[in-house]
Amino acid sequence: MDAIAAAEAGNAGTPSAIPTLPADEREPERVSSTGGGAGDVPEAEVGEDARRGERIFEVQLGLFHSERNALALIEDFSRRGQDPYVVEVVSSRGETRYTVRLGPYASIAEATRMAARLQQDQGLETVIRYRSRPGQID
Repeated sequence: MDAIAAAEAGNAGTPSAIPTLPADEREPERVSSTGGGAGDVPEAEVGEDARRGERIFEVQLGLFHSERNALALIEDFSRRGQDPYVVEVVSSRGETRYTVRLGPYASIAEATRMAARLQQDQGLETVIRYRSRPGQID
């Protein structure tokens, strides 16, 4: 049984064990690449502030309606020596979603390499996200 199936069956740990970013570190964010992460992100899309080091990049591993499923994915990647975390987002309908991410990475190149490795090694489709560094005004 994989981690997600275990979570759906109720075999995962408690949702309170999910490492979550503090609210002031969550917003704003933007999607910069989708579909496996192996493709290049146009430089113009990343922006000048990324080149100056004012943005951080994250590889999103999954998006879940259930906090329990997010925890299952975190446990799976933690067993592999990764340090994933959850960023809670609110949909346009006001529903909370749980995104599981790796990072932060200082450059789009680092995030893209990780996304490509996950695609190659595990066939995992990822999304690269970027946001202002904490304390930066977007």
